[in-house]
Amino acid sequence: MTPKKSYSTGEAAKQLGVSFRTLQRWIASSKISAVKMPNGRYRIEEPEINRVAGIMNKELEELARIREELVKVIERKKVAYLRELQVFMEYSHLHENTYEALDVLVEKGELNSKSFRGNRWYFSGNLNWKDVESIAIQKKELLDFYVNYPRDFR
Repeated sequence: MTPKKSYSTGEAAKQLGVSFRTLQRWIASSKISAVKMPNGRYRIEEPEINRVAGIMNKELEELARIREELVKVIERKKVAYLRELQVFMEYSHLHENTYEALDVLVEKGELNSKSFRGNRWYFSGNLNWKDVESIAIQKKELLDFYVNYPRDFR
């Protein structure tokens, strides 16, 4: 029987497009299976790299779908704060995935972001804050009203 091809942690990290340190954390947390060699170093077999790469591709596809949805929502709303977007997306996506997708969109310049009155606001990359500030102020006033409205739960 032919032995399976295996990679060092450095080679595997390059194959997966992650840092060496990330791969070490994945090994420690059993996210990826690795064989510890007598010299104390790890080897990762090719089928395991292919398995993890498949999972990563699915996650990237999911983030691409989330990004598309977020851009459409923000184009329609003009400006939205983080929690508003998380609640809007929560039936189909995890909050952390929404947050990660927003970070990518801001990094790519597709969205702009501003911290204003205790909230993180997102708006189209082709607008500036002055274009959407009045809408954000109205939303923030309404949000504060709802948060501070006295409730009677008798």
